[in-house]
Amino acid sequence: MNKPDCGVQHPSTPKCSPCPARRPWRVLWLLPLLFLLSCLPSLPPDRTPASTAVPTTSPDLPATPSALSSVPPGPTWTSWPSSSPLPWPSSVPAWPTAQPTPSLAPLRRPELQVGTFFFFWHDCPDHLCDPRLVYALPPGWDEPLSGDPDPADGLYYSSRNRYWYLQELRDMRLAGIEIILPVSWGDTRHPWFCTEQLRLLVEANRQLDPPLRIALFDDTTSERYEYHDYADNRLLDYSNYGPDGPPLDLNDPASGFYFYDRKIRPFFQLVPQEMWATHNGRPLEQGGRPLIVVYTAAGMSNLHKAGSLWASIKESFRRDFQDRDGRPITPWLVLENSWFTPDTMGGRPPVSDAADGQYLWGTALHGPDVRDWREYTVASVGPGFDNSNLRWPDPGQVQPRYRDPPGGSGDPGTFLRWSLQQVPARTDLLLIETWNELWEGTSVCRADYLPVEGQAVPEDYWLNLLRGYLTGQELWWAAQPLPAQWATRLAPGQHYQLALEVHNTGTRTWSGRGGEHLLLGGDLFPQGYVARLAEPVRPGELARFTVPITTPLEFGSYGLSGQMYGPKGAFGPAVLWPLQVGQPQLGTNLVLALPSEPIRAGVPFVLDLQLEPALPLQRAQLRLRFDPQALQLLQMEALPGQVPRQWQAQVDNERGLLWIELQANETGPCSELLRLHLLGRQAASSGLWIEESQLWLPDGLALVLEADWTELIVGAAP
Repeated sequence: MNKPDCGVQHPSTPKCSPCPARRPWRVLWLLPLLFLLSCLPSLPPDRTPASTAVPTTSPDLPATPSALSSVPPGPTWTSWPSSSPLPWPSSVPAWPTAQPTPSLAPLRRPELQVGTFFFFWHDCPDHLCDPRLVYALPPGWDEPLSGDPDPADGLYYSSRNRYWYLQELRDMRLAGIEIILPVSWGDTRHPWFCTEQLRLLVEANRQLDPPLRIALFDDTTSERYEYHDYADNRLLDYSNYGPDGPPLDLNDPASGFYFYDRKIRPFFQLVPQEMWATHNGRPLEQGGRPLIVVYTAAGMSNLHKAGSLWASIKESFRRDFQDRDGRPITPWLVLENSWFTPDTMGGRPPVSDAADGQYLWGTALHGPDVRDWREYTVASVGPGFDNSNLRWPDPGQVQPRYRDPPGGSGDPGTFLRWSLQQVPARTDLLLIETWNELWEGTSVCRADYLPVEGQAVPEDYWLNLLRGYLTGQELWWAAQPLPAQWATRLAPGQHYQLALEVHNTGTRTWSGRGGEHLLLGGDLFPQGYVARLAEPVRPGELARFTVPITTPLEFGSYGLSGQMYGPKGAFGPAVLWPLQVGQPQLGTNLVLALPSEPIRAGVPFVLDLQLEPALPLQRAQLRLRFDPQALQLLQMEALPGQVPRQWQAQVDNERGLLWIELQANETGPCSELLRLHLLGRQAASSGLWIEESQLWLPDGLALVLEADWTELIVGAAP
């Protein structure tokens, strides 16, 4: 229990910092190629630091305050998509459209503020994204975020992706959280994890109305690492940036530099004042003071200087920041329990003169904690703890989420629910430990959680639990079925795959694990049919159900009814999708036009997929298969010679699959559907298999064409 630097310690002391110093940095030491210089400014020269404890612009410059740097405008924002990544239907309501049903009054008193620790050191899938090491996988960890309209900024669970920030902020609001505390290391060598990346958080936060409030969580592990780095050769050059080194000496006149100039001041320069979280929730001009929450004093020496350190930091803040009326701003300092020791309290001045609040880290493992300091009460709670995947410290520790600290067992939310019940009414600030510490298993964010005691856990389970406690209202299900996307007239006695779309207009995620499904009935399913979800559908997204049907042999009008169901019964309106079964009046075939020259390995060639005879076309859906050992698809053109209204395709050259769906703009006859640019990989007897093809004509007729095989001989390279 007394592991140096990264062990989970006795309940009376905080556990290790929730930051890359523990497990992520342990992984990074094994990956030296990740040590990239990006976010640090120019390194200070080799010179003895100034002889004042007041934070300065560098260890080598005088204590003269530096002017606030101007913040350049961020990148142009693209609104968060409100529809499925599929290009149709073209219009769906904005996120989310439905309002909750009439709710109970909030359970908490108005003065209580709720904040959570937010980890932004992620950059998936490239860095620190091994799914074997984390407790639960959040959306975007191992596959792109659904519907991100701006792939230039990244598609995954990444601090480089502003849409990731927006998703997390929206979920925090759903959970009833008002304050986000980024776990900050100032500038680091990793371009995805430094103060500058929080510019995207600010940009995403502007999309909320009103925005969440942002406070600083000063993870003091970074101050120690930078002190180690500077101590070995008097340079910040990453020569010894890590856990090994002398304790950070608070008697060193440069100690304030690592806290203030390297982290606190840049953070508050980047975050606009209107987004600052304050100790009482009021604006700066009405007496609100910006909130700074500080992690452990472990790994530091001469703690009798702590009071002097924090007093000088607060004075430097007053020197550098003023409100709109020109009055100096004093931050509200909430220190972790380890800063309150006989040494710190006996210093001159004592740390008690600088501290405005106190809290205890480690409540996700050891249970809730409440600290009163100068009539300001801070409570901390967490959902449980599990770092057994990481095995740090070996073999890891577990506080099951289904078991409360007294030892009682229950559902997956037992530990957090019991902890929340211990929060007193006088609490001013409630800290949730944590939003997304994935390695230690203290996250409450949306994620793919493992079953607990055999009970499936929906990805928004802890969002819902928090919302219920904090607002008196659970997340709700709501749905809006969309008009049918198939043709209004189908051929009799044919097999079809009907696509039914339902918009998630509530605040709960739908999933197969959660039990949400579409129940179908009507003429085609008199006994009922359950259409299940292939993947989670989050608020604002579209659920796309694929339903196999066989049309009746008799002509006529038929109806397909549908209703969404969840664990608590039906939700959203019932819907009736009509369809007509009629006599096909036209027929056609799909023909592959082969190149005139022989196909050779290593030489590109073109195949045209044509309709014979030509037909007026509204939409087409095709699935093709080819031998991936013999052929590679290089490029494709939909409706050559025309401008398709919209189209989408999925290609898998590893398995030899192509799926494409297109809509035509023109109403005249269409002869050429698809132009394929291929490459013969090696000499072989191969071919192209048209497995599925459906055509929709402007008059509403839908045709299902028979599967077809075309032989292709790939000759030897010329």
